[in-house]
Amino acid sequence: MAEENPEQLAGALERETEQLQRHSEELQREAEEARMDWERKRRDESVPGAPPPTDEESQELGQADHPGQADHPGQADHPGEPDA
Repeated sequence: MAEENPEQLAGALERETEQLQRHSEELQREAEEARMDWERKRRDESVPGAPPPTDEESQELGQADHPGQADHPGQADHPGEPDA
């Protein structure tokens, strides 16, 4: 890369940046879909191994933009564990 001219290098870096941004957005979409699927399964009593949400979680899930939701970032990682 050291032998490329600055315009070529800038163009290559811009393309790489755009590709990484698209990939990041795709991963965010997939993570959100997985979270929504897990929440749906937790509300469905017929799904084995998916513990039902607690009363507090049920209230949070019922609100689209719950401001306190960011206070529990690891909750999706360990859904069966009580909050500390």
